[in-house]
Amino acid sequence: MKDETMMKLSLIITLIGIITLFVLTEVIEVGKYNIAEVTEGDVTVIGTIIDIIEYDKLTVFKVEDSSGEIEVVVFDTELKIGKGDKVEVSGEISSYKGKKQLEAESIILS
Repeated sequence: MKDETMMKLSLIITLIGIITLFVLTEVIEVGKYNIAEVTEGDVTVIGTIIDIIEYDKLTVFKVEDSSGEIEVVVFDTELKIGKGDKVEVSGEISSYKGKKQLEAESIILS
């Protein structure tokens, strides 16, 4: 193939890939779960903040819904949240000292 043809083909394939990624990010949504159902992976939970502990480089707070509670870890000390706030938290489930926790990637006040 000629260089010009290869360049056009590469450009078309790149554009198709970028458009596909854009469409997929709009379509795929992390599932929302009751806290008691959360076991692993990327999740979103909705609940009320019942406790907050702030450290130098992270904040840990507990979110409760009707099914249970979970500890949420945020590596952002500039949070504007308080006890009693209703929040929607998205992130990945991990374990720390044998306890399940949610490492927050997104927090939305409800």
